[in-house]
Amino acid sequence: MVSRFLENLTKKRCLILKGGMLYLFLVFSGCVNRKAQEQAIRTESIVNNKTIPVVVQNVKSSDYVHTKKVTGEFKAEEDTVIVGKVPGKVSQIFAKEGDIVKKGDVLLQLDDSDYRSKVHISEAQLSSAESSLSQAKLNLMNTPLRSSVQLENAKHALKQAKLQYEKLKNGPRDEERNKIKASLEAAKNGYESSEKALQRSRKLYQIGGISLQQIEKQEAEYLNVKQRYISLKETWNILDKGPVQEDLEIAEKQILIAEESVKNAEAVKSMDKSLYNQVKAAEANVKMAKENLVLSKSAWQDTKIVAPFDGYVSMGLPSVGSMVTLGSPVARVTNMDKLYISSEVSLDTGIELKNGMDVDIELSHLEKKRMKGRITSINPISDVHLRLLKLRIDLDTPNIDMKDKNAQEDLKDKEILYPGMTCTGLVHTDSVKNVFIIPKSALVIKEGESYLMMEENGIVKQRKAEIGLSQEDFIQVKNIFSGEKVIVKGNNFVKDGSRVTIEKTL
Repeated sequence: MVSRFLENLTKKRCLILKGGMLYLFLVFSGCVNRKAQEQAIRTESIVNNKTIPVVVQNVKSSDYVHTKKVTGEFKAEEDTVIVGKVPGKVSQIFAKEGDIVKKGDVLLQLDDSDYRSKVHISEAQLSSAESSLSQAKLNLMNTPLRSSVQLENAKHALKQAKLQYEKLKNGPRDEERNKIKASLEAAKNGYESSEKALQRSRKLYQIGGISLQQIEKQEAEYLNVKQRYISLKETWNILDKGPVQEDLEIAEKQILIAEESVKNAEAVKSMDKSLYNQVKAAEANVKMAKENLVLSKSAWQDTKIVAPFDGYVSMGLPSVGSMVTLGSPVARVTNMDKLYISSEVSLDTGIELKNGMDVDIELSHLEKKRMKGRITSINPISDVHLRLLKLRIDLDTPNIDMKDKNAQEDLKDKEILYPGMTCTGLVHTDSVKNVFIIPKSALVIKEGESYLMMEENGIVKQRKAEIGLSQEDFIQVKNIFSGEKVIVKGNNFVKDGSRVTIEKTL
Protein backbone atom coordinates (compact mmCIF):
# COMPACT_ATOMS: atom_id res chain seq x y z
CA MET A 1 0.00 0.00 0.00
CA VAL A 2 2.77 2.39 0.95
CA SER A 3 4.77 1.59 -2.18
CA ARG A 4 1.69 2.18 -4.40
CA PHE A 5 0.99 5.51 -2.69
CA LEU A 6 4.62 6.61 -3.20
CA GLU A 7 4.43 5.57 -6.83
CA ASN A 8 1.24 7.62 -7.42
CA LEU A 9 2.73 10.57 -5.60
CA THR A 10 5.84 10.41 -7.75
CA LYS A 11 3.70 10.36 -10.96
CA LYS A 12 1.67 13.28 -9.70
CA ARG A 13 4.80 15.29 -8.92
CA CYS A 14 6.15 14.52 -12.38
CA LEU A 15 2.95 15.77 -13.99
CA ILE A 16 3.04 18.92 -11.87
CA LEU A 17 6.64 19.51 -12.84
CA LYS A 18 5.95 18.98 -16.55
CA GLY A 19 2.87 21.22 -16.48
CA GLY A 20 4.81 23.95 -14.66
CA MET A 21 7.69 23.75 -17.07
CA LEU A 22 5.33 23.95 -20.05
CA TYR A 23 3.60 26.97 -18.56
CA LEU A 24 6.93 28.76 -17.83
CA PHE A 25 8.20 27.95 -21.31
CA LEU A 26 5.14 29.44 -22.97
CA VAL A 27 5.16 32.55 -20.81
CA PHE A 28 8.86 33.35 -20.97
CA SER A 29 9.33 32.38 -24.61
CA GLY A 30 6.96 35.24 -25.61
CA CYS A 31 4.70 32.88 -27.58
CA VAL A 32 1.51 34.56 -28.77
CA ASN A 33 -0.46 31.34 -29.37
CA ARG A 34 -3.34 32.06 -26.99
CA LYS A 35 -5.01 28.67 -27.56
CA ALA A 36 -1.84 26.89 -26.55
CA GLN A 37 -1.55 29.09 -23.44
CA GLU A 38 -5.15 28.40 -22.45
CA GLN A 39 -4.66 24.69 -22.96
CA ALA A 40 -1.53 24.81 -20.77
CA ILE A 41 -3.42 26.61 -18.01
CA ARG A 42 -6.26 24.06 -18.12
CA THR A 43 -3.77 21.22 -18.04
CA GLU A 44 -2.10 22.74 -15.00
CA SER A 45 -5.49 23.20 -13.31
CA ILE A 46 -6.39 19.58 -13.86
CA VAL A 47 -3.04 18.39 -12.50
CA ASN A 48 -3.36 20.61 -9.46
CA ASN A 49 -7.00 19.58 -9.06
CA LYS A 50 -8.16 23.17 -9.28
CA THR A 51 -11.40 24.51 -10.79
CA ILE A 52 -11.30 24.63 -14.57
CA PRO A 53 -12.34 27.80 -16.44
CA VAL A 54 -15.07 27.14 -19.06
CA VAL A 55 -17.46 28.98 -21.37
CA VAL A 56 -21.13 28.03 -21.13
CA GLN A 57 -24.23 28.70 -23.18
CA ASN A 58 -27.61 29.21 -21.61
CA VAL A 59 -30.05 26.74 -23.11
CA LYS A 60 -33.10 28.37 -24.67
CA SER A 61 -35.59 27.26 -27.26
CA SER A 62 -35.72 28.68 -30.76
CA ASP A 63 -37.12 27.93 -34.19
CA TYR A 64 -34.69 25.99 -36.33
CA VAL A 65 -34.52 25.84 -40.12
CA HIS A 66 -32.59 22.96 -41.58
CA THR A 67 -30.88 23.88 -44.83
CA LYS A 68 -28.82 22.34 -47.58
CA LYS A 69 -26.10 24.36 -49.23
CA VAL A 70 -26.01 24.51 -53.02
CA THR A 71 -24.00 26.56 -55.49
CA GLY A 72 -25.16 27.74 -58.85
CA GLU A 73 -24.89 30.13 -61.73
CA PHE A 74 -27.27 32.87 -62.85
CA LYS A 75 -28.78 32.36 -66.27
CA ALA A 76 -31.18 34.45 -68.33
CA GLU A 77 -34.62 33.11 -69.16
CA GLU A 78 -34.34 34.86 -72.51
CA ASP A 79 -30.82 34.96 -73.93
CA THR A 80 -30.59 34.56 -77.69
CA VAL A 81 -27.81 34.74 -80.23
CA ILE A 82 -29.41 36.12 -83.40
CA VAL A 83 -28.11 34.63 -86.65
CA GLY A 84 -28.49 35.75 -90.23
CA LYS A 85 -31.52 34.17 -91.91
CA VAL A 86 -30.52 35.44 -95.35
CA PRO A 87 -27.11 36.39 -96.77
CA GLY A 88 -26.36 40.00 -97.53
CA LYS A 89 -24.21 43.06 -96.97
CA VAL A 90 -24.77 45.22 -93.88
CA SER A 91 -26.10 48.61 -95.02
CA GLN A 92 -27.11 50.23 -91.69
CA ILE A 93 -26.46 49.79 -87.95
CA PHE A 94 -29.08 50.96 -85.41
CA ALA A 95 -27.70 49.63 -82.08
CA LYS A 96 -24.45 48.89 -80.32
CA GLU A 97 -23.29 46.56 -77.57
CA GLY A 98 -24.79 47.53 -74.21
CA ASP A 99 -27.87 49.30 -75.62
CA ILE A 100 -31.31 48.62 -74.21
CA VAL A 101 -33.68 47.52 -76.99
CA LYS A 102 -37.36 46.73 -77.21
CA LYS A 103 -38.98 43.76 -78.89
CA GLY A 104 -39.11 44.40 -82.65
CA ASP A 105 -36.45 47.14 -82.64
CA VAL A 106 -34.26 46.98 -85.77
CA LEU A 107 -30.65 46.27 -84.80
CA LEU A 108 -29.16 46.30 -88.31
CA GLN A 109 -30.29 46.36 -91.93
CA LEU A 110 -28.95 44.30 -94.84
CA ASP A 111 -29.04 45.50 -98.45
CA ASP A 112 -32.58 44.52 -99.55
CA SER A 113 -32.66 45.59 -103.22
CA ASP A 114 -32.53 42.04 -104.64
CA TYR A 115 -35.07 40.73 -102.14
CA ARG A 116 -37.48 43.61 -102.87
CA SER A 117 -37.33 42.82 -106.61
CA LYS A 118 -38.15 39.16 -105.93
CA VAL A 119 -41.24 40.25 -104.01
CA HIS A 120 -42.49 42.32 -106.98
CA ILE A 121 -41.90 39.37 -109.34
CA SER A 122 -43.77 37.01 -107.02
CA GLU A 123 -46.71 39.43 -106.81
CA ALA A 124 -46.93 39.57 -110.63
CA GLN A 125 -46.78 35.77 -110.87
CA LEU A 126 -49.59 35.45 -108.34
CA SER A 127 -51.78 37.93 -110.24
CA SER A 128 -51.28 35.98 -113.49
CA ALA A 129 -52.04 32.66 -111.80
CA GLU A 130 -55.25 34.04 -110.27
CA SER A 131 -56.43 35.30 -113.67
CA SER A 132 -55.82 31.88 -115.23
CA LEU A 133 -57.77 30.25 -112.43
CA SER A 134 -60.75 32.57 -112.93
CA GLN A 135 -60.90 31.74 -116.65
CA ALA A 136 -60.57 28.00 -115.99
CA LYS A 137 -63.45 28.14 -113.51
CA LEU A 138 -65.60 30.08 -115.98
CA ASN A 139 -64.94 27.47 -118.69
CA LEU A 140 -65.76 24.67 -116.28
CA MET A 141 -69.03 26.33 -115.29
CA ASN A 142 -70.35 27.06 -118.83
CA THR A 143 -68.94 24.40 -121.18
CA PRO A 144 -70.29 21.23 -119.46
CA LEU A 145 -73.83 22.66 -119.50
CA ARG A 146 -73.71 23.35 -123.25
CA SER A 147 -72.07 20.02 -124.03
CA SER A 148 -74.65 18.10 -122.00
CA VAL A 149 -77.55 19.76 -123.84
CA GLN A 150 -75.90 19.14 -127.22
CA LEU A 151 -75.36 15.46 -126.42
CA GLU A 152 -78.95 14.96 -125.28
CA ASN A 153 -80.30 16.67 -128.42
CA ALA A 154 -78.06 14.56 -130.65
CA LYS A 155 -79.18 11.34 -128.99
CA HIS A 156 -82.84 12.36 -129.31
CA ALA A 157 -82.40 13.18 -132.99
CA LEU A 158 -80.79 9.78 -133.57
CA LYS A 159 -83.65 8.04 -131.84
CA GLN A 160 -86.25 9.89 -133.96
CA ALA A 161 -84.33 9.10 -137.16
CA LYS A 162 -84.28 5.41 -136.32
CA LEU A 163 -88.00 5.41 -135.49
CA GLN A 164 -88.80 7.13 -138.78
CA TYR A 165 -86.74 4.60 -140.69
CA GLU A 166 -88.48 1.69 -138.96
CA LYS A 167 -91.86 3.16 -139.80
CA LEU A 168 -90.94 3.57 -143.42
CA LYS A 169 -89.44 0.10 -143.65
CA ASN A 170 -92.06 -1.91 -141.75
CA GLY A 171 -95.06 0.29 -142.33
CA PRO A 172 -97.55 1.07 -139.61
CA ARG A 173 -98.85 -1.57 -137.32
CA ASP A 174 -102.31 -3.14 -137.83
CA GLU A 175 -103.76 -0.95 -135.16
CA GLU A 176 -102.46 2.13 -136.90
CA ARG A 177 -103.66 0.86 -140.31
CA ASN A 178 -107.16 0.21 -138.95
CA LYS A 179 -107.19 3.58 -137.30
CA ILE A 180 -106.12 5.36 -140.49
CA LYS A 181 -108.68 3.36 -142.55
CA ALA A 182 -111.47 4.25 -140.13
CA SER A 183 -110.40 7.90 -140.25
CA LEU A 184 -110.43 7.73 -144.05
CA GLU A 185 -114.01 6.28 -144.11
CA ALA A 186 -115.14 8.97 -141.64
CA ALA A 187 -113.47 11.67 -143.73
CA LYS A 188 -115.11 10.31 -146.88
CA ASN A 189 -118.58 10.31 -145.29
CA GLY A 190 -117.97 13.80 -143.97
CA TYR A 191 -116.77 14.96 -147.35
CA GLU A 192 -119.81 13.54 -149.17
CA SER A 193 -122.22 14.98 -146.58
CA SER A 194 -120.55 18.39 -146.74
CA GLU A 195 -120.69 18.36 -150.54
CA LYS A 196 -124.47 17.63 -150.54
CA ALA A 197 -125.12 20.25 -147.88
CA LEU A 198 -123.15 22.85 -149.92
CA GLN A 199 -125.26 22.08 -153.10
CA ARG A 200 -128.48 22.64 -151.13
CA SER A 201 -127.18 25.89 -149.67
CA ARG A 202 -126.21 27.19 -153.11
CA LYS A 203 -129.78 26.66 -154.32
CA LEU A 204 -131.13 28.45 -151.27
CA TYR A 205 -128.68 31.31 -151.80
CA GLN A 206 -129.91 31.67 -155.41
CA ILE A 207 -133.44 32.14 -154.20
CA GLY A 208 -132.32 34.36 -151.34
CA GLY A 209 -132.89 31.77 -148.65
CA ILE A 210 -129.49 32.37 -146.98
CA SER A 211 -127.00 35.18 -146.88
CA LEU A 212 -123.66 35.48 -148.67
CA GLN A 213 -121.78 35.13 -145.40
CA GLN A 214 -123.47 31.87 -144.63
CA ILE A 215 -122.69 30.37 -148.00
CA GLU A 216 -119.02 31.51 -147.76
CA LYS A 217 -118.63 29.96 -144.32
CA GLN A 218 -120.12 26.67 -145.53
CA GLU A 219 -117.81 26.64 -148.56
CA ALA A 220 -114.75 27.12 -146.29
CA GLU A 221 -115.85 24.20 -144.09
CA TYR A 222 -116.34 22.09 -147.18
CA LEU A 223 -112.83 22.79 -148.44
CA ASN A 224 -111.31 21.80 -145.05
CA VAL A 225 -113.24 18.55 -144.99
CA LYS A 226 -112.29 17.86 -148.62
CA GLN A 227 -108.57 18.54 -147.92
CA ARG A 228 -108.58 16.23 -144.90
CA TYR A 229 -110.19 13.50 -146.94
CA ILE A 230 -107.65 13.87 -149.75
CA SER A 231 -104.73 13.84 -147.26
CA LEU A 232 -105.95 10.70 -145.54
CA LYS A 233 -106.58 9.06 -148.88
CA GLU A 234 -103.01 9.75 -150.02
CA THR A 235 -101.64 8.41 -146.72
CA TRP A 236 -103.69 5.28 -147.14
CA ASN A 237 -102.52 4.82 -150.72
CA ILE A 238 -98.87 5.09 -149.55
CA LEU A 239 -99.46 2.58 -146.77
CA ASP A 240 -101.32 0.31 -149.09
CA LYS A 241 -98.53 0.35 -151.73
CA GLY A 242 -95.61 0.01 -149.15
CA PRO A 243 -92.47 2.17 -148.65
CA VAL A 244 -90.67 3.78 -151.55
CA GLN A 245 -86.97 2.89 -151.84
CA GLU A 246 -85.99 6.52 -152.20
CA ASP A 247 -87.65 7.38 -148.87
CA LEU A 248 -85.78 4.54 -147.12
CA GLU A 249 -82.44 5.78 -148.44
CA ILE A 250 -83.18 9.28 -147.20
CA ALA A 251 -84.11 7.87 -143.76
CA GLU A 252 -80.88 5.85 -143.61
CA LYS A 253 -78.84 8.97 -144.39
CA GLN A 254 -80.67 10.80 -141.61
CA ILE A 255 -79.60 8.03 -139.19
CA LEU A 256 -75.94 8.31 -140.26
CA ILE A 257 -76.04 12.08 -139.83
CA ALA A 258 -77.62 11.72 -136.38
CA GLU A 259 -74.98 9.13 -135.31
CA GLU A 260 -72.18 11.46 -136.34
CA SER A 261 -73.75 14.26 -134.36
CA VAL A 262 -73.83 12.02 -131.26
CA LYS A 263 -70.13 11.18 -131.69
CA ASN A 264 -69.23 14.84 -131.99
CA ALA A 265 -71.29 15.71 -128.91
CA GLU A 266 -69.64 12.88 -126.92
CA ALA A 267 -66.18 14.11 -127.96
CA VAL A 268 -67.05 17.60 -126.74
CA LYS A 269 -68.45 16.14 -123.50
CA SER A 270 -65.24 14.15 -122.86
CA MET A 271 -63.37 17.45 -122.76
CA ASP A 272 -65.29 18.43 -119.58
CA LYS A 273 -62.90 16.34 -117.46
CA SER A 274 -59.94 18.13 -118.95
CA LEU A 275 -61.58 21.42 -117.95
CA TYR A 276 -61.83 20.14 -114.37
CA ASN A 277 -58.16 19.18 -114.50
CA GLN A 278 -57.36 22.63 -115.84
CA VAL A 279 -59.04 24.19 -112.80
CA LYS A 280 -57.08 21.94 -110.45
CA ALA A 281 -53.84 22.81 -112.18
CA ALA A 282 -54.68 26.52 -112.03
CA GLU A 283 -55.47 26.23 -108.31
CA ALA A 284 -52.12 24.51 -107.72
CA ASN A 285 -50.37 27.31 -109.60
CA VAL A 286 -52.10 29.93 -107.43
CA LYS A 287 -51.13 28.07 -104.27
CA MET A 288 -47.52 27.84 -105.40
CA ALA A 289 -47.47 31.52 -106.34
CA LYS A 290 -48.83 32.48 -102.92
CA GLU A 291 -46.21 30.36 -101.17
CA ASN A 292 -43.47 31.91 -103.29
CA LEU A 293 -44.78 35.36 -102.39
CA VAL A 294 -44.77 34.49 -98.67
CA LEU A 295 -41.20 33.20 -98.94
CA SER A 296 -40.12 36.27 -100.89
CA LYS A 297 -41.69 38.62 -98.34
CA SER A 298 -40.19 36.62 -95.46
CA ALA A 299 -36.72 36.80 -97.01
CA TRP A 300 -37.19 40.53 -97.58
CA GLN A 301 -38.31 40.98 -93.97
CA ASP A 302 -35.31 38.96 -92.77
CA THR A 303 -32.97 41.61 -94.14
CA LYS A 304 -33.98 43.53 -90.99
CA ILE A 305 -32.33 42.00 -87.91
CA VAL A 306 -34.69 42.77 -85.02
CA ALA A 307 -34.68 42.20 -81.26
CA PRO A 308 -36.79 39.11 -80.39
CA PHE A 309 -37.70 40.49 -76.94
CA ASP A 310 -36.94 43.36 -74.54
CA GLY A 311 -33.35 43.24 -73.38
CA TYR A 312 -29.90 44.63 -73.89
CA VAL A 313 -27.43 43.99 -76.68
CA SER A 314 -24.79 41.73 -75.15
CA MET A 315 -22.63 41.16 -78.25
CA GLY A 316 -21.05 43.55 -80.72
CA LEU A 317 -22.71 43.90 -84.12
CA PRO A 318 -20.89 43.64 -87.49
CA SER A 319 -19.80 46.85 -89.20
CA VAL A 320 -21.41 48.50 -92.22
CA GLY A 321 -20.23 46.88 -95.45
CA SER A 322 -19.41 43.51 -93.90
CA MET A 323 -21.05 40.38 -95.26
CA VAL A 324 -23.55 38.33 -93.28
CA THR A 325 -23.88 34.69 -94.26
CA LEU A 326 -26.73 32.30 -93.62
CA GLY A 327 -26.54 31.14 -89.99
CA SER A 328 -23.69 33.43 -88.96
CA PRO A 329 -24.12 35.19 -85.55
CA VAL A 330 -24.84 38.91 -85.90
CA ALA A 331 -26.15 39.96 -82.46
CA ARG A 332 -27.04 38.73 -79.01
CA VAL A 333 -29.90 40.03 -76.86
CA THR A 334 -30.27 39.19 -73.17
CA ASN A 335 -33.32 39.88 -71.00
CA MET A 336 -31.91 40.90 -67.63
CA ASP A 337 -35.16 40.95 -65.66
CA LYS A 338 -35.80 37.21 -65.94
CA LEU A 339 -32.79 35.53 -64.36
CA TYR A 340 -32.82 32.15 -62.66
CA ILE A 341 -30.21 29.98 -60.96
CA SER A 342 -28.99 26.72 -62.46
CA SER A 343 -27.39 24.40 -59.95
CA GLU A 344 -26.04 20.87 -59.86
CA VAL A 345 -26.16 18.79 -56.68
CA SER A 346 -25.15 15.28 -55.71
CA LEU A 347 -27.74 12.52 -55.74
CA ASP A 348 -27.56 12.29 -51.94
CA THR A 349 -28.39 15.97 -51.57
CA GLY A 350 -30.98 15.92 -54.33
CA ILE A 351 -33.01 13.25 -52.58
CA GLU A 352 -33.80 15.76 -49.78
CA LEU A 353 -34.88 18.54 -52.16
CA LYS A 354 -38.36 19.14 -53.54
CA ASN A 355 -40.05 21.64 -55.83
CA GLY A 356 -41.34 24.68 -53.97
CA MET A 357 -38.65 24.72 -51.26
CA ASP A 358 -37.52 28.22 -50.29
CA VAL A 359 -33.92 29.24 -50.92
CA ASP A 360 -31.84 32.02 -49.32
CA ILE A 361 -29.40 33.29 -51.93
CA GLU A 362 -26.07 34.99 -51.21
CA LEU A 363 -23.40 36.38 -53.52
CA SER A 364 -19.82 36.32 -52.28
CA HIS A 365 -18.82 39.45 -54.24
CA LEU A 366 -21.93 41.39 -53.17
CA GLU A 367 -22.03 41.07 -49.40
CA LYS A 368 -25.17 43.18 -49.01
CA LYS A 369 -27.04 41.44 -51.80
CA ARG A 370 -29.53 38.96 -50.34
CA MET A 371 -32.34 37.39 -52.29
CA LYS A 372 -35.11 34.89 -51.90
CA GLY A 373 -36.04 32.19 -54.35
CA ARG A 374 -37.58 28.77 -54.61
CA ILE A 375 -36.88 25.50 -56.40
CA THR A 376 -39.12 25.21 -59.46
CA SER A 377 -37.73 22.12 -61.15
CA ILE A 378 -35.49 19.15 -60.43
CA ASN A 379 -34.24 17.25 -63.45
CA PRO A 380 -35.05 13.61 -62.59
CA ILE A 381 -32.44 12.31 -65.03
CA SER A 382 -29.07 12.49 -63.31
CA ASP A 383 -25.65 12.58 -64.90
CA VAL A 384 -24.74 8.89 -64.74
CA HIS A 385 -21.02 9.56 -64.71
CA LEU A 386 -20.91 12.50 -62.29
CA ARG A 387 -24.00 11.40 -60.31
CA LEU A 388 -25.48 14.90 -60.36
CA LEU A 389 -28.99 16.33 -60.49
CA LYS A 390 -29.88 19.68 -62.07
CA LEU A 391 -31.92 22.24 -60.12
CA ARG A 392 -33.68 25.38 -61.27
CA ILE A 393 -34.21 28.13 -58.70
CA ASP A 394 -36.46 31.06 -59.64
CA LEU A 395 -36.00 34.43 -57.97
CA ASP A 396 -38.89 36.04 -56.08
CA THR A 397 -38.04 39.54 -57.34
CA PRO A 398 -36.98 40.65 -60.83
CA ASN A 399 -33.41 41.72 -61.39
CA ILE A 400 -34.16 44.78 -63.54
CA ASP A 401 -37.22 46.00 -65.42
CA MET A 402 -36.13 46.08 -69.06
CA LYS A 403 -39.31 48.02 -69.95
CA ASP A 404 -38.39 50.85 -67.58
CA LYS A 405 -37.19 53.99 -69.33
CA ASN A 406 -34.34 54.16 -66.80
CA ALA A 407 -33.15 50.61 -67.51
CA GLN A 408 -30.06 51.91 -69.33
CA GLU A 409 -28.97 53.79 -66.20
CA ASP A 410 -29.88 50.86 -63.95
CA LEU A 411 -27.37 48.68 -65.79
CA LYS A 412 -24.61 50.86 -64.34
CA ASP A 413 -25.58 49.74 -60.84
CA LYS A 414 -22.81 47.52 -59.47
CA GLU A 415 -25.35 45.30 -57.72
CA ILE A 416 -27.18 44.34 -60.92
CA LEU A 417 -26.95 40.59 -61.54
CA TYR A 418 -25.57 39.32 -64.82
CA PRO A 419 -25.77 35.88 -66.42
CA GLY A 420 -22.71 33.85 -65.51
CA MET A 421 -22.42 35.15 -61.94
CA THR A 422 -22.11 32.47 -59.27
CA CYS A 423 -23.93 32.33 -55.96
CA THR A 424 -24.60 30.19 -52.90
CA GLY A 425 -28.06 29.08 -51.87
CA LEU A 426 -29.37 27.66 -48.62
CA VAL A 427 -32.36 25.46 -49.36
CA HIS A 428 -34.91 25.21 -46.53
CA THR A 429 -35.41 21.45 -46.38
CA ASP A 430 -37.07 21.26 -42.94
CA SER A 431 -38.02 23.44 -39.98
CA VAL A 432 -39.00 22.83 -36.36
CA LYS A 433 -40.26 25.17 -33.63
CA ASN A 434 -39.23 25.51 -30.00
CA VAL A 435 -36.18 23.26 -30.12
CA PHE A 436 -32.76 23.52 -28.48
CA ILE A 437 -29.78 24.20 -30.73
CA ILE A 438 -26.14 24.16 -29.60
CA PRO A 439 -22.77 24.29 -31.37
CA LYS A 440 -21.46 20.93 -32.49
CA SER A 441 -18.24 21.77 -30.64
CA ALA A 442 -20.14 21.31 -27.36
CA LEU A 443 -20.34 17.55 -27.99
CA VAL A 444 -17.73 15.27 -26.43
CA ILE A 445 -17.31 12.00 -28.30
CA LYS A 446 -16.50 8.95 -26.18
CA GLU A 447 -16.39 5.46 -27.63
CA GLY A 448 -18.64 6.53 -30.52
CA GLU A 449 -21.27 8.15 -28.28
CA SER A 450 -22.04 11.88 -27.98
CA TYR A 451 -22.08 13.52 -24.55
CA LEU A 452 -22.73 16.99 -23.15
CA MET A 453 -20.97 18.52 -20.18
CA MET A 454 -23.60 20.43 -18.22
CA GLU A 455 -22.66 22.99 -15.56
CA GLU A 456 -24.65 22.85 -12.33
CA ASN A 457 -23.48 25.05 -9.42
CA GLY A 458 -19.83 24.78 -10.44
CA ILE A 459 -19.95 21.00 -10.90
CA VAL A 460 -19.87 19.17 -14.26
CA LYS A 461 -22.73 16.78 -14.96
CA GLN A 462 -22.10 14.49 -17.93
CA ARG A 463 -25.20 13.70 -20.01
CA LYS A 464 -25.60 11.47 -23.05
CA ALA A 465 -26.98 13.61 -25.89
CA GLU A 466 -30.12 12.71 -27.84
CA ILE A 467 -29.35 14.14 -31.28
CA GLY A 468 -31.95 15.63 -33.65
CA LEU A 469 -31.39 17.70 -36.77
CA SER A 470 -27.80 18.47 -37.69
CA GLN A 471 -26.30 21.05 -39.98
CA GLU A 472 -22.72 22.25 -40.40
CA ASP A 473 -21.71 23.87 -37.06
CA PHE A 474 -24.98 23.41 -35.14
CA ILE A 475 -27.05 20.52 -33.90
CA GLN A 476 -30.40 19.92 -32.21
CA VAL A 477 -30.36 18.18 -28.82
CA LYS A 478 -33.63 16.80 -27.51
CA ASN A 479 -32.79 16.14 -23.85
CA ILE A 480 -31.74 19.59 -22.63
CA PHE A 481 -34.07 22.24 -21.26
CA SER A 482 -34.44 26.01 -20.97
CA GLY A 483 -32.34 27.55 -18.24
CA GLU A 484 -29.69 24.85 -18.23
CA LYS A 485 -26.06 25.62 -18.96
CA VAL A 486 -24.07 23.56 -21.42
CA ILE A 487 -20.30 23.88 -21.58
CA VAL A 488 -19.33 24.91 -25.11
CA LYS A 489 -15.66 25.71 -24.50
CA GLY A 490 -13.36 23.73 -22.25
CA ASN A 491 -15.69 20.74 -22.41
CA ASN A 492 -12.89 18.47 -23.56
CA PHE A 493 -10.89 19.21 -20.39
CA VAL A 494 -13.55 18.25 -17.86
CA LYS A 495 -15.34 15.13 -16.83
CA ASP A 496 -18.34 14.17 -14.78
CA GLY A 497 -17.87 15.74 -11.33
CA SER A 498 -15.15 18.23 -12.30
CA ARG A 499 -15.24 21.62 -10.60
CA VAL A 500 -15.42 24.55 -13.00
CA THR A 501 -15.60 28.32 -13.00
CA ILE A 502 -17.58 30.16 -15.68
CA GLU A 503 -15.41 32.56 -17.67
CA LYS A 504 -18.15 33.61 -20.07
CA THR A 505 -21.80 32.94 -20.69
CA LEU A 506 -23.15 33.03 -24.24
